Amino acid sequence: SMAERRRYRIAPSRETVPAGDAIPFRGSRRYHFAETERPPHSSAAMAAPPARRQYIPRIIDAELTELLAGLGAVMIQGAKAIGKTATAQRHAARTVRLDRGAVADVVRADPAGAIREPFPVFFDEWQRVPAILDEVRTRIDDDPRPGLAILAGSAEPPKAARPTHTGAGRIVTRRMRPLTLSERLLPADGRHADGRD
Repeated sequence: SMAERRRYRIAPSRETVPAGDAIPFRGSRRYHFAETERPPHSSAAMAAPPARRQYIPRIIDAELTELLAGLGAVMIQGAKAIGKTATAQRHAARTVRLDRGAVADVVRADPAGAIREPFPVFFDEWQRVPAILDEVRTRIDDDPRPGLAILAGSAEPPKAARPTHTGAGRIVTRRMRPLTLSERLLPADGRHADGRD
């Protein structure tokens, strides 16, 4: 059509054209369609990526603040996709993502070296490197400072790879549950109007 003729120029097959362009035939001679005009980028394509979803304060936030002020480490347990990572990161100075293979390999080779300042250090999916629990417990024995580490995971490590120490007496465990209606109504400080956490 005339519109196509305006948009395309006909070039002999010896010319270089972008891969994947249409290749029609005219009699016995082959021609390539080489696009000369490309549509401008749409406003949607040029738009900035969507902003990250705003964090909703959780009931456990206030408790984590208090626990980390007086204890060496806190472990957050709970099902997948309930907000453990986002919540823990708000209380941590540094995050170690053990669900990433390369990171897990480094920590597995030197778990003690992963427990370093700034504190608290957050070990996400700690069960991928069970030895980190033993190292956190040892560090708490050697270092009396509170707020050294936060651990979170959604599964138990394999039985053969479980840590030799449960962390009882040194690492307090708190269970996190899915977002509740009460949490959706919490103010920014994570406390109810009557002072309840």
